[in-house]
This record gives sequence, structure tokens and C-alpha cells, in this order.
Amino acid sequence: TGIVCTFGFFASLIFATGGGLYWLEIVDHFIANFGLVVIGLVECLVLGWMYKIHKLREHANKTSDILIGKWWDILIKFVIPFVLCILLAVALVNNIINPYMGYPWWIITLGGVVPIITIFLLSFVLMKIRGKGVET
Repeated sequence: TGIVCTFGFFASLIFATGGGLYWLEIVDHFIANFGLVVIGLVECLVLGWMYKIHKLREHANKTSDILIGKWWDILIKFVIPFVLCILLAVALVNNIINPYMGYPWWIITLGGVVPIITIFLLSFVLMKIRGKGVET
């Protein structure tokens, strides 16, 4: 918790500067339009291909009133990642054609890449920390 809080403190200092509101707008735009889609895509890929999705389906069927069929495995492994990739590509093309709020490309690139890299790094670190001794 301390590591995450310290990282969050230093990463958020840019929002306290004179241009902080602009940085907040850019980061918010990219987290809402790209970050959530990327996280959903990564979750589907991890659950579908690394975790053995049938175990999750069996657990859900044991603890739920609504039973999930094998079609759910296909959705998580193939259909949903495909749809999310299309959504991501369309959003990326739209942002290339019409840059967000008319900001320069270097700011848009920085504002989009930094949050995504941060999300992946924090996810990786947390998986390593919490994943010790956990059997899937």
C-alpha cells in the first residue's frame, strides 16, 4: 500500500502545476477511452488463456442461480477480445484524425502513453506481489 501511495503522490504532482487542469483533461480522456478498453482486453486474455476459464465458469455455476454454458468460454476467449480490439482501433483512428481538444501531438501521445504504461506496470507488480503462492 505504501509503494502504491508513494507512486500515486509523485505521479499526481503534475496536476498541481499551472497546466494541471490540461493534463487532467488529457489523462482523463485517454483513461476513459483507451485505458478501460485495454484493461478489459487484458482481463479477457488473462482469464481466457492463462487462468483456465472453465474453472471460473464452474465456480460461477456453483455459486449462482443462473448457469453459464460453454458459450461463455468462447465469448471470453474470442468474441469479446475481438470486439474490444475493434473499439480500440476505431477510437485510435478517430483520435489521429481529430486530435483531442486540438492539443499538440506530443502532449496527446504523452498523456495517453503514460497512464497505460502505469496501469500495466502497477498490474504487473501487484500480480507478482499477490501472486506468490496462489495456485490457478
